[in-house]
Amino acid sequence: MEEARGKDRGSYIWGRSVHNIRIERLWFDFTSGVGAKWKLFFQELECQACLDPELPSHIWLIHYLFLNALNQDIMDWANSWNNHKMTIPGKGTRSPADLRWFSMLEDGAQGFSPLNATAFEPMEDVLEEHDIDEYGVDWEAYQDAHIQQHHATANPTDPFPQNPFVVHRPDTFSMVHVDESRCPFSDEELALFQHNLSLVSADILSSREMEHRKQIWIYALNLCRQIKE
Repeated sequence: MEEARGKDRGSYIWGRSVHNIRIERLWFDFTSGVGAKWKLFFQELECQACLDPELPSHIWLIHYLFLNALNQDIMDWANSWNNHKMTIPGKGTRSPADLRWFSMLEDGAQGFSPLNATAFEPMEDVLEEHDIDEYGVDWEAYQDAHIQQHHATANPTDPFPQNPFVVHRPDTFSMVHVDESRCPFSDEELALFQHNLSLVSADILSSREMEHRKQIWIYALNLCRQIKE
């Protein structure tokens, strides 16, 4: 954004998400609706079902058993969130999907860059530092204790946890690097594993109950150990 639009224009704000309270609400809703459930599930597998996140073979098994289910949960949540109603000042209540649709009707289809990059000319005005400091802060939402607690939990290294005026480029960005999981089995072993796993009831394999998923993990882990013995 800064390369295309120029610096000090508010096109992209480095710093805390209180300057974009809707994204902070979204992360809170996502954690409540999807993230917390799966985090607790994996923690229970560590404590009660021998999951070792330091073992690449265990990461592969987690991906094999649950990655599609986790992605489906995320997509279901996203579809629900995109159609939930929000109060928009001056526009009543609209869903994110409505906002996208009406925006395209009113302003035309937009992308991440201009359709004709050579025709775009940034405006001359440049925001002063004091203009950026308070830019986008929703003070009413900023007082929401749930959002504050979620932000503090998700950003433990924030050097300015209680100062909504501070805009700074963070020293590090939140990122989780996940190496591509490599199958620990030979082709023959993988075929045997898949065959034995298919013997489990289809209702259990497709169940969204976390207790059923825990039992699938225990069964699959024991099966892997037997195949490798």
